[in-house]
Amino acid sequence: MATALIASPLDAEAMAALLAIKTAILKAFNFSIFEGDSELVVKAISSIGKECGCEISNIISDALSLLPL
Repeated sequence: MATALIASPLDAEAMAALLAIKTAILKAFNFSIFEGDSELVVKAISSIGKECGCEISNIISDALSLLPL
């Protein structure tokens, strides 16, 4: 895994969410519940189909691309 520049706590929360999703997929979990401290990250990931429009939109897009629709 490439080292990413973490510019803010929000970036760190979004990267942690992305890593959690990747780990669940890698482990072939059938069901997962993800929780986080950042309301923005949680809402952005749970609002599938809506544009985030925030500084973490690229990370959110990566996370959403991994989730089944």
